[in-house]
Amino acid sequence: MATSLDPRPGITKSHPVALLVTAATPVTVYTRTAAGMARTVKVKKIFVSNGSTSFATVDVGTGLAGAFVASFPRIRVEAGMHETISGDALPNLELAANVTASAIVAAGIGAGDLAVRVQVEVEEIGG
Repeated sequence: MATSLDPRPGITKSHPVALLVTAATPVTVYTRTAAGMARTVKVKKIFVSNGSTSFATVDVGTGLAGAFVASFPRIRVEAGMHETISGDALPNLELAANVTASAIVAAGIGAGDLAVRVQVEVEEIGG
């Protein structure tokens, strides 16, 4: 597999952990820098923690409500466990929008400690 270096400098950033408390309802997990809306975003790491009592499936992509589009493979996390996905396990995509996530839990999503949590680390490029 050939690797090429991207000559554009990027800035690595992350946002606070986002709680997914309503099934199949996307929540913004990373907002692009307001001054740099011309920037694109590469997701470098996805962290998911499942506090519910059954497995959760999490989709990460762009868009809210009816406009949500999953951009990465679905992540399944067992009850009470967490998963970190990074490096070669993530597609090398540049997104021109805020990053959002949506979860479905077999037994229903709870609040507080029973919520599904998502955090992403991104590289903002350009702008």
